[in-house]
Amino acid sequence: MNYDHLAQLHDLRQREAITEEEYLREKQKLLAATPRYWGMDERTCGMVLHLSQLLSFVLPPLGLVAPIVIWAVFKDRSPFLAAQGRQAINWIITSTIAAIVLIPLCFILIGIPLLLALGLASVVFCIIAGVKAMDGQVWRYPLSFRILS
Repeated sequence: MNYDHLAQLHDLRQREAITEEEYLREKQKLLAATPRYWGMDERTCGMVLHLSQLLSFVLPPLGLVAPIVIWAVFKDRSPFLAAQGRQAINWIITSTIAAIVLIPLCFILIGIPLLLALGLASVVFCIIAGVKAMDGQVWRYPLSFRILS
C-alpha cells in the first residue's frame, strides 16, 4: 500500500481541500489497488514467510513446510514474495544439510556446540530477514547456498 498517498489524502481532507465523499472514494481506490495475500499486505506476508521457519522449534515439519507453501502459493503473484521465498528456502536447505552433517558429530562432542550455533543462527537470521521484509528489502541469509536464485 502506498501510505504516502493515503497520508496526502488525509491532509487534504483535514485542510478541507477535498470533501469527505472524495476522501472516502479515493481511499477506497487506494485500498482496492493493494493486493492482499491471505489478508496481509506484501511486506507482512514476506515477514510471516521468514518467521514461519521458527515453527521448526515447536513442530519441526511445519517450520520446513510453511515457508515453502507460502512461497509456492504467491511466487507467481508477487516478485517480492518470490524473492523472499527463494532466500528462505535456500536457508532451509542449507541449515538442513548442516544439521544432517552435525548430528553424527555430536558423538564426538564437537557437533553439540556447532548444532547449538546453527540453531541460534537460524533464529537470528529469520528475525533479521523478517524485519528486512517489512522494510521492503530482500535479505540474503549469510552462509546459505544459492540453490534457488
